[in-house]
Amino acid sequence: MKSRLIFCLLFAFTLAHTSLYAQEAKPDSYTDLQTGLKFPSTIERLKFVSKADYGDVQLGVGIRYRSPEGLRIDAIIYNLGLKTIAADPADPRVKEQVEEALSGIKLAAEKGLLKDLKVISNEVVPIAKGDAAPKAHKVLLSFTLAEEARESALYLFVYKDHFIKVRATWFPEEKKASREDVAAFLTWLSAEMKK
Repeated sequence: MKSRLIFCLLFAFTLAHTSLYAQEAKPDSYTDLQTGLKFPSTIERLKFVSKADYGDVQLGVGIRYRSPEGLRIDAIIYNLGLKTIAADPADPRVKEQVEEALSGIKLAAEKGLLKDLKVISNEVVPIAKGDAAPKAHKVLLSFTLAEEARESALYLFVYKDHFIKVRATWFPEEKKASREDVAAFLTWLSAEMKK
């Protein structure tokens, strides 16, 4: 299933210390041709790290940012070849993508890649402050990877007939700064989507 492949790609590039991007030139910003979203070199304290093309327009691209404390934010933009995708979080296709992501994470835990996996919350929230902000499924997780505790937030929503999956992973001791950086990224993204 293509959505499982997308999750596996996202999961691998989020957790691995080496990157899928090592094989291609690393730009300092990126404009997505499918959605028109322009990812700048910095978003407040976050620095653009790289962009990965998954080799098929249906599987999309991944964009990575990083904070000084090691927070990683990965945004995946893809459409699975669907011509139209409802932007409603209650739409079955959107819910299916959230469930696919969660089942992939649980599978990684079953295989021993993650330890002590906990799903802390799973809710629909606006991605930024204000009534006009897009609503997303937000899944908050905690787990242990390489003997270190981590926390992660997964956001999934639709923009211009594309799924956008944002995964932020941080160390618990950096929770306050990391959550502020995630909020800054999502606030920027919400504003960019209105242009």
